[in-house]
Amino acid sequence: EQVCPAGDYGFIGRDYDVQRIERAMYQTDRHVVTINGVGGTGKTELANGFARWYSETGGCPGGVFRAEFGDGTDFARVMASVFGYGTDHSRLSDEQQWQALVGHLRGNACLLVWDNFETVAGYASDGTAPDADNAEEPAQLVQPASEAERQQFRQLVKELRGGPTRVLITTRKSDERWLDVVPQKVEIGGLVARDQIPLASSILDTVGKTPDDFAEDQDFA
Repeated sequence: EQVCPAGDYGFIGRDYDVQRIERAMYQTDRHVVTINGVGGTGKTELANGFARWYSETGGCPGGVFRAEFGDGTDFARVMASVFGYGTDHSRLSDEQQWQALVGHLRGNACLLVWDNFETVAGYASDGTAPDADNAEEPAQLVQPASEAERQQFRQLVKELRGGPTRVLITTRKSDERWLDVVPQKVEIGGLVARDQIPLASSILDTVGKTPDDFAEDQDFA
């Protein structure tokens, strides 16, 4: 609940999408799952909601570790998500830190959640900076990770192959091929109609209103 909290209006709907992710998680030969979609479709809420459910149902007894890349792209965020900032772990050498990280993730069934991952290599699929003249590409608000740090992401994903840990990535990009792995993709759009109404009701509840207050409002639908 602390690592992957619910949003202001709770986690609503997405039953089918949760089921799709769950099925992907149990594919032993494919340990990376991406949630793909444009901004605002609810990728983060879905990833967090799934992580809470996955943990509660015993899918990852080794822990849920979430790293956010919307405001920075350094690999240290992955390390800190598992071991924390300013802990004894940080006193170890780089090699010892790496061995501890891989050892824990290989020895325990964990779930790594990497949110807003599109920033790590930049929005272009080859890791280069986005084209400023292409209006379809979103603006890159943070500096992409260096090639050395991107290699750390690649290496970790490679070393986790065949183990019990799963990686759940949210990204605006259609793929993250630079990771040198073929992930299982779960593409999402907005909520379906039957889930839009409960969400609207939850939003209205925060201001003391109900859908009945808008029964005559043609714009409510």
